[in-house]
Amino acid sequence: HDTSTTRPQVGPWYGEADMHKGHRRAERVEFDALQAFWPALQVLAGELRPAAATFEAFHSLWRKFNALPERFDVDRGKLHDTLAYYPLRPELAESCYALYHATRDARYLQIGAEMVTSLNSAARTFFGFAAIKSVRSMALEDQMPSFFLAETLKYLYLLFDEASFANTH
Repeated sequence: HDTSTTRPQVGPWYGEADMHKGHRRAERVEFDALQAFWPALQVLAGELRPAAATFEAFHSLWRKFNALPERFDVDRGKLHDTLAYYPLRPELAESCYALYHATRDARYLQIGAEMVTSLNSAARTFFGFAAIKSVRSMALEDQMPSFFLAETLKYLYLLFDEASFANTH
């Protein structure tokens, strides 16, 4: 984490860096859905203010699309042409959980509830949930990745279950 604080950054957004030299790899800043774990890591490092700012930037994409697109061109303000799907990833819920437990700010409970509502309205099917093929059309894929149950729903459940073992020990 120590070297990551010198990574190319534009506001709360982080660009991709060359692993050998540390300089910015791409001409523009693009958000990748797997980056949504970053605020949770910032919380663990005690960087609550930067974690909240980064989370807010990432959550702004959820608000815009009712899901988190796999890739978003921050500089151009548009979805990636072929990576506009949402496979029900857990990283944003994980960061929401971490921020709530670090700050006890009820805003994160509201965001978690918003995520649950979005998932129920956009991805719920008769037999479970389905990955979203495109956040443009909200068309569904005929699959539900196992990490949705193992991680995404776990973080959302724990966010609201104050009495759970994970939250009391």
